[in-house]
Amino acid sequence: MAVLALDSSGNACSAAIWAEGGLRAERFEPRTRGQAERLVPMVQEVLAESGLAFGAIRRIAVVRGPGSFTGLRVALATARALGLALNRPVEGYDAFAVALGGLSQPHERTDRLLLAIDSRRREPFVRLFEGGRPAGPPYAASPEDLAAQFAGQTLRLGGNAAQALAAALRPRVDAQVAEGDGELRAATLAVLAGSCSVEPAAPEPLYLRPPDVTHPRHGRPAG
Repeated sequence: MAVLALDSSGNACSAAIWAEGGLRAERFEPRTRGQAERLVPMVQEVLAESGLAFGAIRRIAVVRGPGSFTGLRVALATARALGLALNRPVEGYDAFAVALGGLSQPHERTDRLLLAIDSRRREPFVRLFEGGRPAGPPYAASPEDLAAQFAGQTLRLGGNAAQALAAALRPRVDAQVAEGDGELRAATLAVLAGSCSVEPAAPEPLYLRPPDVTHPRHGRPAG
């Protein structure tokens, strides 16, 4: 069984193939623009490297957010289009599950883990985990609010916003950055989906706040 995994929800674009019990191929490129033009060629590249045809794909996994409004919609639309064309199921996974899977020791039970996903604003997307399980819903919060929430506590941080958030929380919080790759990678998602270690959701976008919208200006003077 082959699983195709896609992600463009954050600061990178990536695709990966899981088959025969292991990761077969991956592509990962840091980028915040041009995901729509790059993602499909990435899919073709990982299929070619793995020696598989499109027909060999049995499931498609995609990060559904939270993340960049435009980026996550690119991956979701691509996954749905491929699923429709191939008549294959499409599964959604939240960014926190992928970030957790990328840590070296994500399931330590002796401490609390706050996963922080870059939102491209001052307020990262965060979710608290205890013993490898969610301890509350995800939300967006400023470093000041998080410092007040966890003041005087020891807190382990993971995710692609962990380094910046840890620096902002100190010295009010004993913030320690967890070991492991904090980036969101389709390769991590492919392993999670292929091993069925995380329960999937519908491939619908997970938004924690409304998108940035720039309204057109009216009554602009003639040039």
